[in-house]
Amino acid sequence: MARSDDAFGVMVWGTDYYSSYGYPAGGGLDSINGVVLDPEG
Repeated sequence: MARSDDAFGVMVWGTDYYSSYGYPAGGGLDSINGVVLDPEG
């Protein structure tokens, strides 16, 4: 369990023999930049 008096984020990650994964979890997530990618472009 993770606790804080302020907002915070958590990054969950793991690895296996042939793959790896990572995803954000918890509250307090915020953008780290303003980049927007055009999926058509």
